[in-house]
Amino acid sequence: MANAEIRFRALNEALTPPNSLGTFRTKMMEAYGFDEPAIGDLTRTARLEKEFAEKCLRGEGPTQQELTITGDLRAVLLKEIGLIPEPDYVDEDTGERIPIPATPWLMGDWVRMAKLIIHYAELEENNENDLSKWTPDDMVRLWPIDTDAGVGGWNRESTIVEEEGTDRYECFIKTFDGKMKERNRRVLLQALGTEHRSYTWLILPEGPSKLTSIREKGISRNLWTGLPYPPGTSQVSGSRD
Repeated sequence: MANAEIRFRALNEALTPPNSLGTFRTKMMEAYGFDEPAIGDLTRTARLEKEFAEKCLRGEGPTQQELTITGDLRAVLLKEIGLIPEPDYVDEDTGERIPIPATPWLMGDWVRMAKLIIHYAELEENNENDLSKWTPDDMVRLWPIDTDAGVGGWNRESTIVEEEGTDRYECFIKTFDGKMKERNRRVLLQALGTEHRSYTWLILPEGPSKLTSIREKGISRNLWTGLPYPPGTSQVSGSRD
């Protein structure tokens, strides 16, 4: 599996219009850690992906056979739902199995993923151009912290949010512009203590552009968290390779 930064870039390419179904599928599967899709009948695959997404939106669960799918966008949707777990980390010395936390890019917003799959399938069906205006900032909830900005990705501000008992911090996350040039974006957060400074990835309650608490005092401490190590890997320091 490609490292998290490479998969994050693929995710941004998948979610930056204009796109075709083929590009969306290839980049999204790379982003979620699957092999490049080996598609035979493209029309049939698009139909199956769309039907599966529609079925999930109706509240119908996958069949046992569908749970084993790894070769198309149905697998991406299953992973966002949480039905395809990350493989455990196995300590080579002790044989101990350490679970890897599930941290899909939309942090479980599988409804949005299902709608994206349907959108691109319908574009393909109707031979239409992608006129979407969304960006990854609208929906991605797991972001790498730009540790070259600020002090390790953070700036503590002098403002103290007294009613919350927290301080306000700037966190700088890595993003890409429409031409896939890397940049960073500032997010205001409430934090207490120093634990957050160990984070290298930030988990938000919504996409950065949709946050409703980007106000002067920042996002409440109970609405965000982070990962000390890249997603898809052990978050326990003693189990690092």
